Amino acid sequence: MSMLLFLILLMVTLLMLTMTFVEGMADGNRFDLPRILGLLACLVWPVSLPLLLLASGIHRIVSIGRLPRLTHHRRLMARSA
Repeated sequence: MSMLLFLILLMVTLLMLTMTFVEGMADGNRFDLPRILGLLACLVWPVSLPLLLLASGIHRIVSIGRLPRLTHHRRLMARSA
């Protein structure tokens, strides 16, 4: 299962990397800072997606049954009164 997920992420990464590279070729084939950052972002974002899902899952488990605290809202209401 993990190998399948890895292959899916790898294919998506390669697709995004190819599309970004082709866009750069159509734009004049310059390797300036925005293009290099775009190519690096294609390599980094698949790592951030599972981390985001893990963090949201942990937050959901930790906060089950409790309403969110509205401390910021109360401070704003106290200042305006």
